[in-house]
Amino acid sequence: MDEPRRLLDPSVGDWINARLVRGESSMGSRVRSVIPTGFQRVVRDGNGRSGNVDPDEGSVPVGTLTAILDHCLCDGNVVQGVWLGFGTWTYRWNGEPVLPGWGGREYRLFATAKAAITTWPGMSPSWPQSANLIWPADNSWCIATEIDWDSTLVAGSTDMTDAILADVRLESFVVEYEDDLSWCGNILNPRPDWLARQCPPD
Repeated sequence: MDEPRRLLDPSVGDWINARLVRGESSMGSRVRSVIPTGFQRVVRDGNGRSGNVDPDEGSVPVGTLTAILDHCLCDGNVVQGVWLGFGTWTYRWNGEPVLPGWGGREYRLFATAKAAITTWPGMSPSWPQSANLIWPADNSWCIATEIDWDSTLVAGSTDMTDAILADVRLESFVVEYEDDLSWCGNILNPRPDWLARQCPPD
């Protein structure tokens, strides 16, 4: 497949919504609310810095996504979903079928080769944008990049995630479905005073 092909049947993504578990408090987003439950393991990978420039939120650098996809096996094409709300779409589809998601997210779905794609039909190529959801036809793994985060979740088998964790191109670590992905859930870095006042006690 040379370029992404628009999918007009969003039901191919129904399995994702069926396996998300919501019920969040106002102070956090759990892993289970972003990537489908039921996989053997979930890993989180940072989207990577470029020199002194912080990583983009909601988009994975090509090199990072390529490294992740190297370990995600599939036969044939994959489905990639891109958030409907990005301002770089050059036109709007009125009444189009889209995949609804958590938190009011909606995604345009495309059939593509298994590749790190950053240009999409109907989107300006001047601002490269990765997909926010990627999965194969057999639903054996899933990649999710939430639009407000600078990291990516990958769910799949133990063997697949072992390979991702061992890949020196990536900065990955294991997360649990109940882990809090918000700033309040950051246990690696000290909380500034303003954040400590907002977060519930550990």
